[in-house]
Amino acid sequence: MNAQQMHEELLQRVHQGELCEEDVPEVSTIQNWISGFSRRWKEAMALRSVLCFL
Repeated sequence: MNAQQMHEELLQRVHQGELCEEDVPEVSTIQNWISGFSRRWKEAMALRSVLCFL
């Protein structure tokens, strides 16, 4: 799921009454979250890989 798809899913939840529209972040914010998570995940997996070979 990409940032645009996630944003659309959140907007659907707004229309269903599950969320307030003010609580839905912009697509760029969601993309930044995804990028940050991906970067940290890759760093963690690289560290794990190195530690497994020690």
